[in-house]
Amino acid sequence: MMALILSIPLTKKSGAGVVHRADSCDTVWFADSAGSAASVFCMAPLLIISSTGAEYYAFPTAEALALATEEQLRECNLGYRAKYVLDTARKVCFGDISLNSLHDMTYKAARKELLGLYGVGEKVADCICLFGLHQLDAFPVDTHIRQALD
Repeated sequence: MMALILSIPLTKKSGAGVVHRADSCDTVWFADSAGSAASVFCMAPLLIISSTGAEYYAFPTAEALALATEEQLRECNLGYRAKYVLDTARKVCFGDISLNSLHDMTYKAARKELLGLYGVGEKVADCICLFGLHQLDAFPVDTHIRQALD
């Protein structure tokens, strides 16, 4: 059985107790149970413990995703989206886009930035703006909404 080992330097704990990681692709590596370098079958969830002791599981980091292959991401049931996730993870990891900066942008600017990512269309960009960035100007439109509006 393969084990995912994340060697990510931890920085400080915020007031809420969530551990923040430094952004660095070269500090993430994979190993099997014998300690040999190996590929990973699927990303293991990252356990985060809050200051109150509550346990949360986070998505894999951009760094971990950027080191995976498209085939490894497909094995995690990402299907055709694997290439989109891989491309975006690498852009985040290498500084081509800062997801944190999206919070400070206007709706139009954030949407434009998101639309520049491979595989992100208008509906997905609007969903991220509305549900992730709390931009209340966003209005995701899918085929069902479009039919109701027409």
